[in-house]
Amino acid sequence: MKSAQIEAKGVAPSPRSSHVMCAVGPCLYVFGGESKPRTPIDNIVYKFDASSPSASWEAVSSADDPNAPSPRLASCGAALGDVLYIFGGQLSEEASVQMGSGASGEMFSFDPVSKKWARIADTKGTPPPPTTYATACSLNGVFYMFGGCTTEGRSNCLFSFSPESAEWCKLPVPEGCRGRGGTSLVPCGAAHLAVVCGFAGEETNDVWLYDIRAASWKELEVSGDWPKRSVMSVCSSPDTKKVLTFGGEIDPSDKGHAGAGQFCDRAWVLDVGTGVASELSVEGPRPEPRGWTPGCSLTLSVSGDESSMVMAVFGGNSESNARLGDLFLLDCKL
Repeated sequence: MKSAQIEAKGVAPSPRSSHVMCAVGPCLYVFGGESKPRTPIDNIVYKFDASSPSASWEAVSSADDPNAPSPRLASCGAALGDVLYIFGGQLSEEASVQMGSGASGEMFSFDPVSKKWARIADTKGTPPPPTTYATACSLNGVFYMFGGCTTEGRSNCLFSFSPESAEWCKLPVPEGCRGRGGTSLVPCGAAHLAVVCGFAGEETNDVWLYDIRAASWKELEVSGDWPKRSVMSVCSSPDTKKVLTFGGEIDPSDKGHAGAGQFCDRAWVLDVGTGVASELSVEGPRPEPRGWTPGCSLTLSVSGDESSMVMAVFGGNSESNARLGDLFLLDCKL
C-alpha cells in the first residue's frame, strides 16, 4: 500500500478527532469533532478535492446558516449521491458525563452544490434514539446507521433511512453481537453491510455481516492477523468485498474519553468473501499512530490502477492526547 501525505493548503479544518468524514467521488468532506475532549469544535463543512490541481481545502458551509446543526462531535454521516447526511452527536461538554447524555437525535442534510443545510424533521417510522459514537454508511440510496452510545448503554441496533420516503426502519438485531461504539459500518457487495470491530467495554475484533435482502445477520469467521481494536479508519470496496483498515485504539485509556489510549499505525485488508485478513506493508510516509478518525474511500486513481482503493485519513487523536490535523491518502491495490 502506498501512502502520500497531503500538504494542507487553503482553509483547512483545524486539528480534531471524533469528526464525520464523507466522500463524494474524489471529494472529501469533514464536519464537526473535538480538539478538547468532549467539547464540540465547530459546525463548518470542509471540502478537499483530491482531483483538483490545487489540492486545497475550503470551507463550504456557513456557521450562520439558520438550518445548520449546532456544533457537535461524535456524529455519524454518509453521502447519498451528492448529498451528505448527518445524524446524532454530542452537543456539549457539560452534558457528556453519563453515557449517551447530551446526545442529539437530529438528522440533517447538506447539499455541497447549493452549500445549504436542511433539517430532516418530518419523518415516518421508527427513528434511532439520540446517539453518539455510532457509525453510518449508504448503499443503493439508503442511509444505514449502527451501534453507538445511548442513555440505555451501548447499542447493537441497525436502522435504515430512505430519503425518498422519509422513513426510518429499525432492522433486525444481530444475536450475539455486543452493543458497541467506535465501530465501523461499511457496504460489502450489492446487498451486504459489514460491522467491523469496535468497543464493547473492551476492544473487539469480531465482524458481522448483514444481508439486506434476507434481513439476516451472521458472524464472519476471520482468519489471519486481525487484532482487536476500535475507533479506526475503515473503508470498503463494495465490488470486490474488500475492507481496508488503518490505525485504531488497541488499548483504552484509564481516563476514558478524557485521555488517549494506545493506538497503532498498522493497516490491514479483510476479504469479506473469504474471511482472510492480511496486514499490509506501507510505502511512503506512514501516518503516526492514531484513533478516533473515520476513513472514507475516494473515487480516483492515485496509482492509475482501476483496482485500487484509496482511503483518506484525516486527523484523529494521538497517543499524546493531542489532536491531529494531517491528511494522508492510502492507495491499496486489490
